[in-house]
Amino acid sequence: MGEAFLLAGLGLGLGADGGLARMLDAPTNEAWIDPWVRHLRDRGVRFEVGQAVEALETGGGRVRSVRVVDAAGRRRSADWFVCAVPVDRARTLLSPDVLALDPGLATMRNLRTEWMNGLQFFLRRSPRGLDQEVNFMDSPWQITAVLQSRLWDRDFSRDYGDGQVADCLSLDVSDWDTPGILYGKPAKKCTRAQISRPSWTASRGSTPSATAPACPISSTRFPDDLRPS
Repeated sequence: MGEAFLLAGLGLGLGADGGLARMLDAPTNEAWIDPWVRHLRDRGVRFEVGQAVEALETGGGRVRSVRVVDAAGRRRSADWFVCAVPVDRARTLLSPDVLALDPGLATMRNLRTEWMNGLQFFLRRSPRGLDQEVNFMDSPWQITAVLQSRLWDRDFSRDYGDGQVADCLSLDVSDWDTPGILYGKPAKKCTRAQISRPSWTASRGSTPSATAPACPISSTRFPDDLRPS
């Protein structure tokens, strides 16, 4: 994440029309997924869930069918296939027959991937001093944070929950291999609760080691009575 922020601040890695981070103006389902699903269904697309792709089957110089795993173990044939899955999953489908059709796909095995995932804390009141994305660069888990009320065109108390939620603090963990500050274990070895507590602690008590306009770092300390609901 630090590298991404640095490149963005130098005008590299992102287009000139964007800031350090590009975020949706509403929850992901509301702003992106649900509208696309409606659009595709209106155009005749049928979604089938509960199936996993097991193999791409070739013939006649092309991918002819896809073998999926479900109760019936079916094969699906089509005129065109779009492989839109994470790169680590796509690599498992690159059989010798598939690579014979396009040897260049073998370079996918050289791509390096790392985990990045997040969690959300729902707050009874919204803290001040957190007006843009924050990178807690002294956090061993490379935690970034944003208050969703600063981005979404929504009234939290009115639109979500039972009226008690004033904001949502969204945190991303970008380093899952470095031991954390409370349990001495990497995030990938922790339980959900063991991930949640160090993340909350880091966001409340992080002390910045440097500041730069291109990479805002907050020293915000949330009040002790500000607890996730």
